[in-house]
Amino acid sequence: MNPADRAHYAEVLEREGEIRDFTCQLRGVSGISKWVSLTARKICGADGKTQYYQGFMQDLTAHMLLEDRLQTKIRELQLLSEINSAMLRAESEQELLEECCRIIVERGGYRMAWVGFAEDGPVKRVKPVAHFGYEDGYLKVVTLTWDETELGRGPTGMAIRTEAIQCSHEIATDPNLKAWRTEAAERGYCSSIALPFRVSEDQMACLTAYADKPNNWSQSEKDLMQDVAEDLGFGLKGLRTEVAKNQYQQDLRATLLETIEVIAETVDQRDPYTAGHQHRVADLCCLIANKLGLSEDRTLGLELAAMIHDLGKIGVPIELLTKPGRLSLAQLNVIKEHAQIGYDIIKNVHFPWPIADIVHQHHERLDGSGHPLGLKAEDILLEAKILGVADVVEAMGTDRPYRKAHGIEVALQEITSKRDILYDPAVADACVELFHKDGYTLPSTAS
Repeated sequence: MNPADRAHYAEVLEREGEIRDFTCQLRGVSGISKWVSLTARKICGADGKTQYYQGFMQDLTAHMLLEDRLQTKIRELQLLSEINSAMLRAESEQELLEECCRIIVERGGYRMAWVGFAEDGPVKRVKPVAHFGYEDGYLKVVTLTWDETELGRGPTGMAIRTEAIQCSHEIATDPNLKAWRTEAAERGYCSSIALPFRVSEDQMACLTAYADKPNNWSQSEKDLMQDVAEDLGFGLKGLRTEVAKNQYQQDLRATLLETIEVIAETVDQRDPYTAGHQHRVADLCCLIANKLGLSEDRTLGLELAAMIHDLGKIGVPIELLTKPGRLSLAQLNVIKEHAQIGYDIIKNVHFPWPIADIVHQHHERLDGSGHPLGLKAEDILLEAKILGVADVVEAMGTDRPYRKAHGIEVALQEITSKRDILYDPAVADACVELFHKDGYTLPSTAS
């Protein structure tokens, strides 16, 4: 355990007499570390002096890895969706290039990003055409080429010449960056990644980004940045040809769908007791939407929102999600916060549908008694009303850590008895009809 963590743990335990859910990292003699949650109390003798400590620890390593994976996927989703939005808005190549550099810095967490076009001629210069972040005149004072000279051996020149990703893990010690080391250090550039892409059949370009710390450049980060560079290339071509633009939109939509699938699966893995819940709710939502005559595109947006409607549970302590037995009012209130947390996570992701608002509103009720906004009937999205009914039916119809399933008939009675009070009557009726007239049953809850 980190010495500072150990001292804090011991001080609180001695002062308070007990400590609950203290999260820290333990490192073994082999160098392998684990994240654990410690709960303990001190045992005192008749004289009031501490005799010993009693407690237990829970291994959180797997959960921490899952949450890191989830955050990585959310970052990917934000980057790709914002670049898609920039491509749709851009009216010129310059606007698109500048917007993409901004997104890479603000969403990707880089210190500076720039795009350069490879010029033909005896010198073979790389001409900077757009940048964003802390640049401070860097691109004016450095000379970059893509030829075989010293000035062409940096990541940018090498990327254009070889048409392959080039990374510098640490600029301060990279022999190929000697010519630019001083200027880079003055601006806090510690590592870089250069990603080549084609603007046209006969012109190469390169997207280069700098990080403010040394970076070993994981394969997942390389893949993400390569996707960004390729999307930028497609975006530029899309401004020139409508066919390429339409193909780009289709490809990016497929990427968004795949990323949402991964996020949904990660949330399910974190909360094994409700594994598959989001997919079952999404399945029911689509059928209700079809009965109500929603368009195919609108139904798709609802399906995606339903697949990640419990995303905010990553902000709820795992011990509450998996606690056996009845939850206290205070504990239920903590869990209720997940709709707001989920909204805060994806509100800046630019979807073609109001996914963040649907997630935000899925616990709102017609009479204003829902949460977290207390919205009333006319202010709640129809998609959120559908998701709310499907969520209630699925939740009551399946087991939870703190109770056994009530059963589908009890769930249907709940929405029937409170239609036009809590639940939209048309949505409630469509749901009941699915089960009673169409013979629908919830998919298997086996994980």
